[in-house]
Amino acid sequence: MPPVDPFEGSRPLNQNQLEAFAKRVLKSLDSHPQNPSSLNLGSITDWLYAHVISPVPFSFEETLCFLEETGVSSSEIIDVCIPEAACRAGQAWVDDEASFANVTLASSRLYAICKALSETWEMRPRRTGQPTILVVIAPGEQHMIGSVVAASQLRRMGCSVQLLGGATPKEAIACIKRGAFDAVLISCAGSQALDNAVHFITRIRSEIDQPPRLVIGGAIEKQVKLTSVSTGADLVTSDFEVALAGLTNARSSTEPLAAQ
Repeated sequence: MPPVDPFEGSRPLNQNQLEAFAKRVLKSLDSHPQNPSSLNLGSITDWLYAHVISPVPFSFEETLCFLEETGVSSSEIIDVCIPEAACRAGQAWVDDEASFANVTLASSRLYAICKALSETWEMRPRRTGQPTILVVIAPGEQHMIGSVVAASQLRRMGCSVQLLGGATPKEAIACIKRGAFDAVLISCAGSQALDNAVHFITRIRSEIDQPPRLVIGGAIEKQVKLTSVSTGADLVTSDFEVALAGLTNARSSTEPLAAQ
């Protein structure tokens, strides 16, 4: 996903721009095929983007039903359609085609859809041998969709995953101490949250004698050249295979997995 930051500043659109934008969105919604199963991933993304950024009333249940009727797997919608729709929303803001309010609303809708489509997680004995992961949204980070996508992908790999967003550094460190995680993946999409992420890593190392593997990744990698030295992390990567290489679950095979 291109490094687009739709949340920086506020540029209200004039009335003509708003009317033109609304007409384009409504036309797109009206033109989607009546048979959802005939849509490919590109068409689903087109429909999803137009639906979430539309100024007309939004039905969460109808959206989920429509996506289910396409016959496309939830994992493909999470991995392909939702990130692309979010990228388009961000680009619409950059291009002055959508207002801050439109883009913020679209992002919150996409986040909710992604959460709903993610696999249901339950407490169960650890049998996969895969590590226990804490995915932390960097303090001050407003872009949360990528973190939900990452958590879903990790669960599909067999990992036990807890997603932590909106927590203070103190709360996050307390969670790390309680959870006995094998790795903490810190998601950072925008440069505005990078300093917070680095300070967070510093605090983890100062308050926990033997912290789990600390990894920082996300869209920030496309904006700034990061290293372990500059961030304090053990690794800087968004590649899960690299991030988790050599890790196995730290607890016994009969101990419950970390709670979501």
